[in-house]
Amino acid sequence: MRPLGLTLIASVLFTLPCAGQTTLPVPEETKMVVQLDVNAFAKTDLGTHAVSLIQEIASKEMSVEEAKFMSTIEQMVGFDPFTEIQTVSVLVSDYESPEEDFRMALQLKTTTGNLEGLMLSLPGYDFYEKDGVTIHTIKEEAVSAFVAFLNNVDGSKRILAAAGEKGLMQMLQRDQSPTKQIKRQVNSAVPEGAFAQVHIFQFPDEALEIDPDDNAVFKLVDNLSVVFGDAGSEITADVTLTAIDEKKAEQIEELVEGFKLVLRLHEQMEEPNGDDEADAEMSKMLDLLNGAKVERNGEKVTIHLKVPVNVVIDFIRDEAELPL
Repeated sequence: MRPLGLTLIASVLFTLPCAGQTTLPVPEETKMVVQLDVNAFAKTDLGTHAVSLIQEIASKEMSVEEAKFMSTIEQMVGFDPFTEIQTVSVLVSDYESPEEDFRMALQLKTTTGNLEGLMLSLPGYDFYEKDGVTIHTIKEEAVSAFVAFLNNVDGSKRILAAAGEKGLMQMLQRDQSPTKQIKRQVNSAVPEGAFAQVHIFQFPDEALEIDPDDNAVFKLVDNLSVVFGDAGSEITADVTLTAIDEKKAEQIEELVEGFKLVLRLHEQMEEPNGDDEADAEMSKMLDLLNGAKVERNGEKVTIHLKVPVNVVIDFIRDEAELPL
């Protein structure tokens, strides 16, 4: 994935006129969309830790003093990434091998800076015309990327990138046809006050090792979204399950409330098992779910959660083995 990341940093030479889109071009085979508001995330406690880690790792890779890293990056790309890049959206259509059909959309404010010069300096660069669009490609070892810059009429910029030509062309077709009825609609920006959101249109059954036939919720839910916000020492997570119909939404609400009741009973009756780490983990889960609020509106059921930032950091540190 590293060569592809370099490709996205040093992308495109040409801009295309298009409408100032409010929705993301999501092809029908997309299973999940992950979106990050870069500026909002950087201001959170979690984002501060993440940015510091990125600077530390990247400065060593680039042999640059950590204190001068951001100024070096700004000089290189021609803008401050944390103010110019608004939203990064990653589209996943294959859970087992996401890099096989990697797609990304970057929404910027007004400039693409020095990306043209950076791109031209990379080996393996080429471009060609297809259906009236200039497609820019970079091939590095076994990895390739196809990229196009879009110049919105409101002055903002959008970069669409994909690991394959087909993926990019599908995104361009969606982007150039905003009036076409599209089943999977995703806003191009995260909701106001949030720093990230995730949309799941098809559940990763194999990745989660869950059989939908044996899980009641999977039979009731059409899609799921999670919106993450910052509340100081806590991260808010609003999990919205969209049911097949209102009757199914009522059933989901009853299942969630019933699960919370079972947890409360378990907490009252269960004795500590002597495993301090396991008991601590169970206590955290019970605190999280006991504090959850559930509301239903039509076909949508939303579970409002609050998670301490230190719990999230500990989880990422343990699971991803990152020194946050």
